[in-house]
Amino acid sequence: MKLTKFQNHLKLNTNTLNTQLNYLNRVKCFFDEFEEFNQDNINAYLSKRLDGISKSTFNQTLIALRHYAIMEGIEITFPKYKKLSTTEKDYLTEDELIKELIPYYHLVFQQKSDFYIFITKFLFFTGVRPNEMCTLRTEDIHFDKNYFIIRDPKNHRDKKVPFPNSLIPSMKKYLQTGELFAYNTSYASMYRMFNTLNKQLKYKKTLNIYMLRHSYAHYLLDNGVPIEKLQILMGHSDLKTTMIYAKPLESEAIKSYFENIKPKR
Repeated sequence: MKLTKFQNHLKLNTNTLNTQLNYLNRVKCFFDEFEEFNQDNINAYLSKRLDGISKSTFNQTLIALRHYAIMEGIEITFPKYKKLSTTEKDYLTEDELIKELIPYYHLVFQQKSDFYIFITKFLFFTGVRPNEMCTLRTEDIHFDKNYFIIRDPKNHRDKKVPFPNSLIPSMKKYLQTGELFAYNTSYASMYRMFNTLNKQLKYKKTLNIYMLRHSYAHYLLDNGVPIEKLQILMGHSDLKTTMIYAKPLESEAIKSYFENIKPKR
């Protein structure tokens, strides 16, 4: 009932269907963890995510929760928008994904494990934001050209996203032919998927819903894609945002020192 009321509120107070689905899914994630919408729960929810998600995702979550507070007439003090971080974001390598993580999906998930594997690979090999996968339209996938189109009506800026041949069989398998949206998933279900993995798998890295986008950036850089091309593929308007991914880890720098520096005796 709460979310039906919120959905109607969004229809009256936001501009596009994509925005409505985005905010609705973010509020769903909150209620997956908390029953009561109050200041203490808002603080706990946002502080837990402050360093785990991107600036854009954090700020969209703020806006969605503000909309809900306005709808219910609840006085909540929200923090300021998250500033762009210049710190290294954690990510998965292709080997970690394929050899260390995905083989355990069938043990962790009793149902829909193959579909969750598809979602994980789709996000890793395309680099789209989770909500962009949720709102990807069936008509915007072009299998013959190996790309799909992400629509951004708010900013009047669409983006072509390439995908590898290896993804095509599963993309066609789970495609909702005849439906508006290509795949039957949501931001909330992806969020729960990563929560389940963290709780049951106890992986060496804390997994989160935005991690696969960071992984995509490093995957492309490691395979020789220039930083200025990566900016286009990531859909960044500012190269400074993309440069975060080009910053080497301290451990990698130290390893490079010992591999390349050979003092004369």
